[in-house]
Amino acid sequence: MRRILLFFIFLSSITISSQELNCQVTVNFDQVSGSNRQVFTTLETAISEFVNQKKWTDKTVKSQERINCAMNIIITKEIIILLRALYKSSLQDQFMVPLMRLQF
Repeated sequence: MRRILLFFIFLSSITISSQELNCQVTVNFDQVSGSNRQVFTTLETAISEFVNQKKWTDKTVKSQERINCAMNIIITKEIIILLRALYKSSLQDQFMVPLMRLQF
């Protein structure tokens, strides 16, 4: 989870050039048993809404100009410390940038 937070802090700190995203977010929690599954579906929805609805630039961007991406968050382990659940996870991401106005 810490890596995910650092990733989003990194994304929000980029000021050089940004563009709107069209991102498919998936949280895979199959490896964790007995935990509250609603937490992971809420996490998936929250990250998806944040990434896709955030206005990353002040420019008007057409839907076909948005950067398509896929984020797959894999929850690998649940750790209980002092009655708090902590989760170990990994992130796989893929970005597909549209190429506009190219001449061959």
